[in-house]
Amino acid sequence: MGYFDTKNTLLLLIGFINLIFGLVIYIKNRKSQTNFWFFLVVLSVTFWIFSMFFYRSIEESVVFCSRILYLSASFIPIIFLYFSFIFPEEKFHLKMWQKYLLLIPFITIAIISLLPDALIKGVNIIPDKENEIIFNNQLHLLYAFYISGYFVLAYINLFRKYLKTVENIIKTQIKYVLLGTLIATIIGVSSNLILPLLSIFTLNWLGQISIIFMIVFIAYAITKHHLMNIRIIATELFAGSILLILLVNFLTSRTAIEWLIRGFLFVTGTFFGYLLIRSVLKEVRQREEIEKLAGELERANVRLKELDKEKSDFVTITSHQLRSPLTAIKGYTSMMLEGSYGPISDKVKEILDRIFQSSNRLVYFISDLLNLSRIERGKMEYDFKKINFRELAQEVFEDFKTINIKENKGMEMSFEAEKVADYSVIADFEKIRQVVYNLMDNAMKYNKVGGFVKINLQLITNNQQQKSVLLKVQDNGIGMSKESLTRIFEKFIRGRNGSSVHTEGTGLGLYVAREIAKAHGGDIRAESEGEGKGSTFYLELPMDFIPPQNI
Repeated sequence: MGYFDTKNTLLLLIGFINLIFGLVIYIKNRKSQTNFWFFLVVLSVTFWIFSMFFYRSIEESVVFCSRILYLSASFIPIIFLYFSFIFPEEKFHLKMWQKYLLLIPFITIAIISLLPDALIKGVNIIPDKENEIIFNNQLHLLYAFYISGYFVLAYINLFRKYLKTVENIIKTQIKYVLLGTLIATIIGVSSNLILPLLSIFTLNWLGQISIIFMIVFIAYAITKHHLMNIRIIATELFAGSILLILLVNFLTSRTAIEWLIRGFLFVTGTFFGYLLIRSVLKEVRQREEIEKLAGELERANVRLKELDKEKSDFVTITSHQLRSPLTAIKGYTSMMLEGSYGPISDKVKEILDRIFQSSNRLVYFISDLLNLSRIERGKMEYDFKKINFRELAQEVFEDFKTINIKENKGMEMSFEAEKVADYSVIADFEKIRQVVYNLMDNAMKYNKVGGFVKINLQLITNNQQQKSVLLKVQDNGIGMSKESLTRIFEKFIRGRNGSSVHTEGTGLGLYVAREIAKAHGGDIRAESEGEGKGSTFYLELPMDFIPPQNI
């Protein structure tokens, strides 16, 4: 055995890897109790590994080093047991007297490990082989019982937590802790406790090497199963390994030139290693901030969806409550205007007509709100049937023609369609009627007195030989800017000039109309040469539309 034979070099390498691993995890979150106790586990393991290095290297003090070796190993189970109590809840579930009670066996083992002629009586130095430690067999059994017993208690504690835990991420963490420590414990107990009882010491260094399994698995669990963090830590371990190799290379220098060159390489490597680790830690913190913000954003998104549902429910309930009294107002007003309750003066008739028109606008507004709520919740219901679209459009046109005459708007209105053509489509009659009504209503509302409204209905065939019915509604009213054209089909959006011409508009009609058209496999689009130059709206519905089964 020598200072830097293969086994000792491997021990130093694993020791430094463990230490760097623990530092990275601890620095990652210094306020975490789990990270703090994990770091203590790493320190105790590193102490044990370096003790084995010195035991194998210093023959002059081999007995003392063997006692330090067994002392260092006694720290691991007690610290790991404490770690099992705090992980992953971040707090102890032990009373103060229980914590102190667990320390009594540890203190006892630590004392007998250091006392001369107690646990270790001496060491047989065997050149070029592993030294043989002479034990007090009874005390060694006690030592083995303490080591294995405390690890078993920790396993039981972790296994109980695994069974009780519901969250998948916590369950995964505990699973990796159990797996990593079990592998390391089986190897360590076999090579460092059982085999020495059989006077086999050739593998007494293997337990220290196997501890890497425990460190890696626990670190993997503490970082919440984040693979990116593991890659970052692996980078730091790589940097630490390079520094260790440079250090060993420096310490084995023989000439002044070698000391100078290798010393320079070690100092340079340390400097760049420090920069690397600092940049990695910065990256970890930035990633944590991003994850935190992403989590907050996700929670906010969930809350927004909840609020959106509550808003839709509120709109639905309120709209239904308003609809009934408005229908009554509209109905009774209409009957009074028709003379059902006797003759009325022209002045009263004018007032009643205003009430009727206002209630009518409210009914349409509430209808738009209800449809908006249904569309957003995916609850819009359609009664698809074969209808004659020409008859529907002409019926709506005749209603507005009557309004034009009644209100003395003086508009020129025309309706063009081939009478012999088949304009049959599969559609919901009432919903499509509402769309056509909305388009014609806009053409009149945003027009000037004496303007024109032209309705044109035709059959078209696209490049894929698919036939559609195209309704064209053209006016010479206020028109729209290019900016308005891009936004008029959004919710609660109106043209820039629209709000000044027609103050009662809500900006819902065109949005609802387009959504209804899309549900029929069609679409609505608008054109305008600019403000003051009129507008043209197109409603296109496919003639071969097949309604979805779930609507």
